[in-house]
Amino acid sequence: MTRRLDSCAAAGLRLLSAAALAFALAACTGSDTQAPPDPPQERWNVVDSVLQATIAAQGRAVNLTVTVYNARDQRVFEETYGTFDVNQRVAVASASKMIAALVLLDVVSRGELTFESTTGSVLGWTGTAGTITLRHLLSFTSGMSNENSCTFNPFVTLAACASAIRDVPMLAAPGTRFDYGSTHLHVAARMAEVATGKNWQTLFRERLADPLGLPDGVRFFTLPNQALGESNPLVAGGLRTSAREYQRLLALAYHLGSFDGVRIATPSLISAQAVAPYP
Repeated sequence: MTRRLDSCAAAGLRLLSAAALAFALAACTGSDTQAPPDPPQERWNVVDSVLQATIAAQGRAVNLTVTVYNARDQRVFEETYGTFDVNQRVAVASASKMIAALVLLDVVSRGELTFESTTGSVLGWTGTAGTITLRHLLSFTSGMSNENSCTFNPFVTLAACASAIRDVPMLAAPGTRFDYGSTHLHVAARMAEVATGKNWQTLFRERLADPLGLPDGVRFFTLPNQALGESNPLVAGGLRTSAREYQRLLALAYHLGSFDGVRIATPSLISAQAVAPYP
């Protein structure tokens, strides 16, 4: 099992996105017919000791919670250090990327977009920029500049920001270069908005948050630390949620789109995240 997870994790890293590793592990572990037994409690005592020693070595206040669930969605370990609380809603930064990808995969599963949909056909982009596909955007190989200050501007719309991203000269031809950053998913989200006729916040709430029973405060913001700005949400890093709430989103990914009566996307689409799109 360990060797198999190692190979799957490597495949996930080759996908070239922040969410890849989690998706690869979900694809691999989700296909197991029988979950391995839980480690004995003594193992978790060791984990706790290591965490406490690591925190003590920091020489400063550290606030975090470590929670471990088994393959049956049972919480088998949880310890809180400092003042952090599992129900405390915070900005989860790039852990937003996997959740954004789930929304986009659901859009694909409904036929509203395909992996080969282009910015030209959906957004009217022209030239080389118009040949960028959703597949390029999801794998951060669009060739666009990977960051743009407009993604942090709460006073514009996602549509306006996508246009600003379009107008910056390309760094490379689509599919030939990997650049980690926020612009790719921003444009992908705008494609989803146009294809569905719904804004990103509505898509997230309708496709994921509401079916999972997540409170209204679990949302994407432009400035998530301040819970500010919803017309131009930072798709790659603007989600606010608590550890408890995020667990349900993680479970949905782990179980390849099916959890607690909720079904989104398809197992094959989610598993496709573990396929390397370029060498």
